[in-house]
Amino acid sequence: MVAPFIGGFIVTSHLGWRWTMYLSGILASVAAVLNFFFLYETYAPVILATKARRLRYATKNWAIHAKLEESQVDLTAIVERTLTRPIHMLIVEPIVLLMR
Repeated sequence: MVAPFIGGFIVTSHLGWRWTMYLSGILASVAAVLNFFFLYETYAPVILATKARRLRYATKNWAIHAKLEESQVDLTAIVERTLTRPIHMLIVEPIVLLMR
């Protein structure tokens, strides 16, 4: 967010205009790395699965599990859903097609 303001000062300095793009890339990379390490998980099923795993090890009760851990992951269903849903949205929702 501060890159445009700092970029204005960089353009007038001896560094040149290319450093405005370099600076934006550097700041975005630093923000991405900081988000990776310090941003908390917010998806409720994943939080519950983590809590269940922690409780299993703390209580030694291996019967504790979250609903997310009960479901089977079917790769063909995931691929089919991710490939057909955008096409379905393009056909059924005309505004999505027009926004393209």
